[in-house]
Amino acid sequence: MHPFPPASTMNAFHEDAVSQVWLDPYGVRFIFESGKQIYAESSVLHIEPNGTEWPFECAAQAGAPVVFHRLLYKRIVIVGREELSLTFRMEDGSTLVIVSELGPYESGHIIMCKGDFTVF
Repeated sequence: MHPFPPASTMNAFHEDAVSQVWLDPYGVRFIFESGKQIYAESSVLHIEPNGTEWPFECAAQAGAPVVFHRLLYKRIVIVGREELSLTFRMEDGSTLVIVSELGPYESGHIIMCKGDFTVF
């Protein structure tokens, strides 16, 4: 629906860590130690330190296994922001990529600690 917020906003995730992952029928919610949340409704890519990729299509019922638990409590050392992708590089070398798509429907939303709500 929309591009991600500016890099200055997304840099608030630097040094944070995923503390919970909730799988829903049409999305996945990442909850961070700081209380921030990202709910993805399009697609997510988890890349392990060895390069193994685990794509996750949020609306697919018969997708590949998920191993998001491997991201838990790993510090985010690099936050990359492009118009339609948000990339978190973790301290162990793993990567989480959250994708936004242009179109009439939202791809997800971000809730910051102070209650700011952003749709992407």
